[in-house]
Amino acid sequence: MTDNTTYREKGRALFLAALMVLSVVAMSTALVGGAAAVDKTNLDGQIYFAGQEVDVTGLSGDPVQLRQVDGDSTTHIRNINTDNGSITLDTSGLDGTYVIRDDAGDSGEFEVTEQNVEFAFEADKVDNDESTTLNFETDNRAETVNLTVNADGDLSGDELVDIFNSSNFDAETTDEDDEARIVGASLNDEIDADFSGVDAGNYTFNVNVEDTTASDTAEIVVEQADELSIDFDQNTYQETVGDEVDIGLDLTATDEVYLDVSYDGGQLGTINVTNIDADDDEDLTLVLNTYYAMDDDMDAVELVNEDGDEVDADIDSTFNIGDSPFPALDYELEAYDSDAREDEVDAAVMILDERSTDGISTHVAPTNLSIDDDAEDFLNHSTERDYVASGDYLITQVDVSGVYGYMLDDGDWNGSAHGIELDYEQTNVGPFGDEQSFNMSDLDGNVDYQIHEDPDGDTFYVIFNTADLENLDGVDSIEGDQTWDATFTVSSDNHFVAEDEDEEVSTEFDVEDRNVEIVGDFNDDDQLEVSNSAESQISAETNVAPGTPGSYYLRFQTEVLNGDLTVSDDGMLTTTLDLSDREAGEELRTVRLSESDAEHEVEGVIVEGDGSGEEEKDSVDLDVADPGEITVGEDAEFDVTVTNNKDEEVTTTITFEFDGESEESELTIGADSSASETFTVSDLEEGDYSWSVSDSDFELSDSGTLTVAGDGEDNKTEDNKTEDDSTETEDDSTEDDSTEDDSDDDGQPGFGVAVAIVALLAAAMLALRRQN
Repeated sequence: MTDNTTYREKGRALFLAALMVLSVVAMSTALVGGAAAVDKTNLDGQIYFAGQEVDVTGLSGDPVQLRQVDGDSTTHIRNINTDNGSITLDTSGLDGTYVIRDDAGDSGEFEVTEQNVEFAFEADKVDNDESTTLNFETDNRAETVNLTVNADGDLSGDELVDIFNSSNFDAETTDEDDEARIVGASLNDEIDADFSGVDAGNYTFNVNVEDTTASDTAEIVVEQADELSIDFDQNTYQETVGDEVDIGLDLTATDEVYLDVSYDGGQLGTINVTNIDADDDEDLTLVLNTYYAMDDDMDAVELVNEDGDEVDADIDSTFNIGDSPFPALDYELEAYDSDAREDEVDAAVMILDERSTDGISTHVAPTNLSIDDDAEDFLNHSTERDYVASGDYLITQVDVSGVYGYMLDDGDWNGSAHGIELDYEQTNVGPFGDEQSFNMSDLDGNVDYQIHEDPDGDTFYVIFNTADLENLDGVDSIEGDQTWDATFTVSSDNHFVAEDEDEEVSTEFDVEDRNVEIVGDFNDDDQLEVSNSAESQISAETNVAPGTPGSYYLRFQTEVLNGDLTVSDDGMLTTTLDLSDREAGEELRTVRLSESDAEHEVEGVIVEGDGSGEEEKDSVDLDVADPGEITVGEDAEFDVTVTNNKDEEVTTTITFEFDGESEESELTIGADSSASETFTVSDLEEGDYSWSVSDSDFELSDSGTLTVAGDGEDNKTEDNKTEDDSTETEDDSTEDDSTEDDSDDDGQPGFGVAVAIVALLAAAMLALRRQN
């Protein structure tokens, strides 16, 4: 039913629209919550949310009408019975502007609107030992509300209370078995949600504003959390007393571990590691310093990741081993998941071996390296020698075990404090010379040096440049014809060495002035004889470290040749040049080989090369035995031989390509020897086939064409006849065959001259007939 009566002018409608916008933006108190009691005369301008119940008083007559305003008219919605002039208006299902009409007329206009809400979990997935938050957003209601939550019956009311009852919100059960109430939530709240103990599965939570019809769903996947586990990464850890033991740990679903170190059933130490800041899949290693464990003031335990970087954690360790390091024994390691140490979750054995002092040697490295380079670079470019050219790097290798827990302190030498010394002393000073010497402590602050530890190899290396030693008080000069001793000592001041049983190893090395000397054949005029071959070599011996850069310089009458060289492992500077266009007897004004601080210069002369020997010494040759031509049905065999003229073993891959297909074979050829491989091709038809052979390392190749000839099928047919037939044919046809061969000399295969003439006459007669 529609009433056409005008209740408000259009200006009134505009005013109410403006009031609505203002109420939403400012969250004014015009948004009435709960079952508020309001007099009929005060309904004008009120806004309610769908689902709220509104007590209206001051009504006359029974029943009264709820009518919806539509422009200048209203439409009847329903009748409502009164109780002493009052009604309770349920706004569920309403959306728009309304009035209540009683016997006295219409009330003022009021609005019912839907509350806009959004609910979503912060995380899409959680393990069932984790928490997240349920985020609550609404854009048109600022009041605090209660929320009801259910999970489509998948969770009980008590389980829902366990999830949402937290420090920031109270949760309680409702009259529904599978529902819970969250008390006092409002705009932009983050409601804690703890899914500990919830069964794994996909859950849809229906979240409702309790006093309105506003609702939304929030979905989350709950996954089964990994079970807590603590595992050693191996059953046995074996090290040397005085060194560090790397104990690998695999931790799952925990950030703490408790270890016991025991011997013969007695507890010797505890290690508690808590609040570990690492990912579940991160490999962790507990590093136990078996030397510092005796000192409560030292950090005997640290936790590192797979890159060796320290991991943040709280570490508390205690060891009852007295004032000496762990002795050489077999120990038990037991892991627990709590400090209660009720039942161990894993166990392993730690074996500590006796230590030893085993040897010392010297190496050299080229001066173009930098002390700031990684120590591995020095070792990769070093050569073991008992002499060093002044200015090159000296590397002292000490083979010793059981010192790597305390020898260094943040990379600096710390051995002197624990009875360890590495001393250097010149031994050929003579009766009137000044003794020169220094030790590792002298290097600190005066010489840039590196110490590289290799505990797994029971070795450490000390690296410094010999030219820098002149900065030391105990060294006046480092120059040629000096002999030095390097001595490593573990004295009785060390915990592992008994009184008067010092351990000592030493080695001797010479310090020489840098030197380069050209070698070769010289004539009576002291001219270096240089061959005019394609691979003419000029060489010099040098005492500088292999890998040192050098250069060559050749001055002819009207031409200069020069370039870079590198000192080889055998201490040679060698250049190989193509001088095949030079005439024997041509002189070289200057032949010079040098490195940065030493050189040698001579005169030279070109001599006739012998075409063999040294210029081919470093070559690798390829030879292919080509079958050339075969007959259909035969196999083609290609024999490939690789000759190594070098002084060392080589390996290369031979590739055989035939008619678009390829086959490979790897050959290892010893020094000054050869190796062969045969490639076979079968079932070839008549024709020509291209082939090639190449190698992967020395730019060798060969190629050619294989011809496959026909196999003479006519002859084969004769061969297949019986012996009698072949004899008869041979006897009866000899004369006829020869005659027939003579008649075919005109070159018309299959036709004689007479046959051809007859064919021409027949064609002419046919043409005449067609004309008639």
